[in-house]
Amino acid sequence: MPAESGGLIGRLLHLIGPRRIPASADKADDAPSLGWIAAVSVGIATALLLLAFAHHQGYRDRPNSALQWASYALLFLVVVPRVCRAATARSERIALVVLLGLAALAAKWLHSATRFVHFDELLHVATALDILERKALHAPNPLLPISPDYPGLELFATCIVELTGLPLFVAGYAVLAASRGLLMAGLYCLYERVTGSSRVAAVACLVYMGNSGFMLFDGQFAYETPALAFFVFALLAAALCRDAASQPAAVVGLAIALLAALAITHHMSSYFAAGFFGLLAMLALLNRTHTSDRGALAVIAAAGILLPIAWSTLHGSPGGSYLGPIIESGSAELANLVSGLGRPRKLFATAGGEQTVLGLQLLSILALLVVVGGLCTGFFHALALAARPEGGWAALVDCLRLRWTNPWTLLLAIAAVGFPVSVGFRLTAAGWEIGNRMGPFVFLGVGLVIAGAVTSLWQPVQAGRWRAAGTAVALTLCFLGGVVTGWGSPSSRTSYRVSADASSIEPMGIEAAQWTRSWLGPRNRFAADRINSGLLATYGRQTIVTSLFDGLDLSFVFLVPRLTATELAALREGDVEYLMVDMRMTTAVPRYGYYFESGEYQETPGMPIEARNLLKFNTFPGIDRLFDNGSHIVFGTAGLRRAD
Repeated sequence: MPAESGGLIGRLLHLIGPRRIPASADKADDAPSLGWIAAVSVGIATALLLLAFAHHQGYRDRPNSALQWASYALLFLVVVPRVCRAATARSERIALVVLLGLAALAAKWLHSATRFVHFDELLHVATALDILERKALHAPNPLLPISPDYPGLELFATCIVELTGLPLFVAGYAVLAASRGLLMAGLYCLYERVTGSSRVAAVACLVYMGNSGFMLFDGQFAYETPALAFFVFALLAAALCRDAASQPAAVVGLAIALLAALAITHHMSSYFAAGFFGLLAMLALLNRTHTSDRGALAVIAAAGILLPIAWSTLHGSPGGSYLGPIIESGSAELANLVSGLGRPRKLFATAGGEQTVLGLQLLSILALLVVVGGLCTGFFHALALAARPEGGWAALVDCLRLRWTNPWTLLLAIAAVGFPVSVGFRLTAAGWEIGNRMGPFVFLGVGLVIAGAVTSLWQPVQAGRWRAAGTAVALTLCFLGGVVTGWGSPSSRTSYRVSADASSIEPMGIEAAQWTRSWLGPRNRFAADRINSGLLATYGRQTIVTSLFDGLDLSFVFLVPRLTATELAALREGDVEYLMVDMRMTTAVPRYGYYFESGEYQETPGMPIEARNLLKFNTFPGIDRLFDNGSHIVFGTAGLRRAD
């Protein structure tokens, strides 16, 4: 019995403990195999063609979810075996990692190949159009007031438009493609710099693609997409400090310049960068083994903390009013959940009550198990690598005694601890968005930890074909789970659905918004539901009255059954010139829980709006019906305002 117990304990320690890395673990071919690169490229192209066909069927109301998810799986699976293979050449790994990152962006583009349709994209399109039309920065954006104060993305896109004459959509995707390519190349170089292993770096990049934001959120025309590239390259520049003894000022200056670009591009990414660099400087300070880059890291960390504060203070937009309530309510719900006082939100269901299909639920659970398994089998291994490049138990002891030679590995291992925290936030209704935003940053650490587990335990150099196949399937599950968590069922192209973001953007709504600009002129003050507000701000170039900018929630004006003095006073207070009513809202409950704004008035919760509530403007004195295309109605309030 003791022997068996010792054997079990030994096997357990081998699974979760630090493992020694043989000297031959990273010996790769000298030259890339062009034949394999071509074969993998054909496999990726096939996956994208199948995905395009699946979207075509969905748009014709014949969705083929099985084909769509099989396409996503094929897209990733054709790359994994070659990247994980121990002998693959370094240059080939880099090419495949960057190619796969761009292919994932192409998969997102296939969802809508002619226009931006995601809600966050419309918010930033409005800011970009303001820059193009006004030839000035910081024009107010009522839909996202903080966007004009962080114009990095829009500046890149509008520069391309001005220099080439390309449409904003094409210029925007050029920026997205450049950002994604740089992100993947930068990630690879960072991981390789930290670990000294080409194979670990490439596998870590594959794991990183399993974060919930990779496919959609960080492939959108939104400010986090280029910000991530700035963030990763700032980390890479800082990682070069140790070997830049002859020109340390140049490397430090490069890192600070990248952090400055990050500070004017995205507030939240710059806050995460401040946390990363602050922790890195602290680890360098606590280290009992002297390192030459301690001072340089302290300078970079100070810049990473001060630059976003200085920029937000300069423009009076620290983001507290925007991010504060989300963080406060989400943290409170998570604390209640941990203490047993609260209940988790209903899993695998939208705010409108729509349930995710069983197959995608299982896929998400399997992906979570893969990530948890990778963290359990790789965490202590990553800690040991912080002390000695060969790993082992002695290295782990050195790390615990604050004697590490590589604080970067320790930093990323600590970042991986944020993954269970992000999962906890996802279990709460108020904190779901926090968990989603954490994904791209905590997966910087998750990627390194799981890559160490893959290369030393799951698929070591001497592993056979079956273990290699199992590893490929596990990493593919991780990628698919990220797509499910971050995008889910809406990743299928469908015809119109009520309050479903991209699935609500279609030609009829676009034409109605364009009519307002042609016949009413731009910059009129409009009140409308969430989806049509985005269309009016971009295609119609109208000014939308919102609670974020104007402090006035007008949703109840549309949702109540009759107009009273309260509703009329609200319209006058908001100086509303026109109302847009979408009659299709009467056909279904909103997919994401609300038609106008979160917490809106609902006469009969769980039921669609009654048509009479939206048509009450027809017969009210002072409100004129100006436009009706069968689904959208535009009402003018000039008579009402004159009467006042």
